Amino acid sequence: MYFLKLIKKLNTLYIIKNQKDLAQNSNCMLNPILFIFKIYLYLNQIEILFKNNKKALLFLSMN
Repeated sequence: MYFLKLIKKLNTLYIIKNQKDLAQNSNCMLNPILFIFKIYLYLNQIEILFKNNKKALLFLSMN
């Protein structure tokens, strides 16, 4: 979980820096890496939602 928070923080810092340095187009090599991390984060959030949904359905079916 700490790793995911760190990725989010780095991504936010990169976006802020990218907006400031847009004219210079600096750190353009980081963009594909951060894009892959974004996909990973979204997939992880979807997985957590499905797990929580499955637990809720199991709980409801037991009652």
